[in-house]
Amino acid sequence: MSSSTITSRKRVQGSLLSHILLFAAHLCIPTSLVVAQVSAPMELTEEREHPSKRLAHPSFVKHCQEEYWYSTTDEFSPFGSDEGFDLFNEFIEWRNKHKSEDVYNFFLGIVGRKYGNKPTRESMKPYIADMRKSMPELSDAEFEKILNQILEKDFSPYIRTTLISASFCQLYVDGSIDSKLLDLSLTALNDELNPVNLSKIIGDVEGYKGSLLKQRTVLESIRNSK
Repeated sequence: MSSSTITSRKRVQGSLLSHILLFAAHLCIPTSLVVAQVSAPMELTEEREHPSKRLAHPSFVKHCQEEYWYSTTDEFSPFGSDEGFDLFNEFIEWRNKHKSEDVYNFFLGIVGRKYGNKPTRESMKPYIADMRKSMPELSDAEFEKILNQILEKDFSPYIRTTLISASFCQLYVDGSIDSKLLDLSLTALNDELNPVNLSKIIGDVEGYKGSLLKQRTVLESIRNSK
């Protein structure tokens, strides 16, 4: 999944990506803790030709008419970011097996599992020497830079994107949104729209902001109709 206007916090390019993923593999850290998770293309079977208007709940279609809402390639759409795409697939699979269980706890569990255990230098200490040996082509300064990137990584943008997408996942499948989840998604949206956070975006800032506003309009409309 890619676009010409992805943000620098979404991707890590070239050999740096390979080294960070290698770190994650050795440390048994989920790769989603290090970089945005790389997703395989969605399997287009009869059961899983999602997302599409044909398979979406009518309530989702009512609020989300444009093709934008069904895109898995538009980084700004609810299912187009790496976080949103992965969450959508996980929720579809989970919902098929848990027809009536609480979605709020499911989505919070996803966030906790992916972003709840930030690595520290102390927790990585037993592995650092082996990691250094596995990267002989790097200078000490380059190795330290990679190590610091892992330790200093701010996961809050990924968490906000996940929480925003969560409401659209449930709306697509169930045709409704849990009230606690809806409030959490709107809080994440407003936080992402904060000028301080928008100033960190590299790329199409206005396009990203417009997309967030479009999503907020839909979620606020649903909350106001309750």
